[in-house]
Amino acid sequence: MACHHFGIIDEFDDFHDYGADGDYYGLVKKYNCVSYDDDALEMWARGLEDIEFHWHTHGNMGNGLAWWGVTLIPPDAIPKAIFILEQHIDKTLRCEAEAVTLLGLLKKALSDSKWVIHYGC
Repeated sequence: MACHHFGIIDEFDDFHDYGADGDYYGLVKKYNCVSYDDDALEMWARGLEDIEFHWHTHGNMGNGLAWWGVTLIPPDAIPKAIFILEQHIDKTLRCEAEAVTLLGLLKKALSDSKWVIHYGC
């Protein structure tokens, strides 16, 4: 089962290529990532396709999540992601543990003005 990981970057580096970091599992640990099942994420992630994120580096813009890569979510895009995730929870009337955990991570990043990193796999 494919899984995605989301974490908070404590100190964002505009010039770093986050997609070139080698130790995938070490990075998931480094950013204290939460996991999200591929199938579950797919149910609501299409709503993110209209949001501009950064793929791998600060200068590489793309819409939605880099499904098999690294997505960098800036603080100003986090409220839109929160809104879409909350809509999914309300619409499905399901409060999956993964969704609640990710929602908490997004809200923490927003309150601390931090970037979120997403590893697709």
